[in-house]
Amino acid sequence: SFWAQREIHWSESPTRFYSELLKKHQTTTRLGNDSLYTGETNDDDTKLRFVCTSDTHCQTDRANFLIPDGDVLLHAGDFTQVGTVKEINHFAEWLDTLPHPIKIVIAGNHELSLDPHTSQGDPPDIRETLISRLSQSCTYLEDSMAIVKGIKIYGSPWQPEFGGWGYNLQRGEQCAQKWREIPEETDFLITHGPSIIARAENIIPPVCNFFNGATNRSVCCFTDAAATTVYYIIIM
Repeated sequence: SFWAQREIHWSESPTRFYSELLKKHQTTTRLGNDSLYTGETNDDDTKLRFVCTSDTHCQTDRANFLIPDGDVLLHAGDFTQVGTVKEINHFAEWLDTLPHPIKIVIAGNHELSLDPHTSQGDPPDIRETLISRLSQSCTYLEDSMAIVKGIKIYGSPWQPEFGGWGYNLQRGEQCAQKWREIPEETDFLITHGPSIIARAENIIPPVCNFFNGATNRSVCCFTDAAATTVYYIIIM
């Protein structure tokens, strides 16, 4: 299999395994102006243009923050700094300004008020209130699926434990239990971390995994889709 050919198996050291994949296969493509807003709609019903981003971290008001035009916008989480009500409302308002007919969003580890385990200090209904607000501007997925023109898109925010942030799971069986919930008929998988590694034997090919990156349907190649650096500086 694809994974058996790698020198490091994902279960031995996930972080090192992913780093090796990046060193061997990562390529960077900077979009030109012709790939950004055109104001035109796609009249070809046989094609869908997906635009994937993540880790926007409240930086969408910056003058140099640009999102390519497309039919479906996928956001793989970390759209806030710490998940405050103000930050989430601001993100939803930004989504409302975008021309993409369909917008699909998952949370990331920074959306603390959306994680039922880290939102306990907030008002009791804050999680439900914020998810309701987001759902007015996008399709919000949390261990759930949306279907777009027959394409099954599954979203999950969970990731291996990291720094006490939101949506953390212990490495090993706790993560594996969550990844087993991913339906095998999934076409596009949106996660905030590379969960596809844990399910590789079952769901690829042909699934596409979008997290802080993506894979295509024929060859498993990861493309970092994060919009900011580790210091929250825009790299788009």
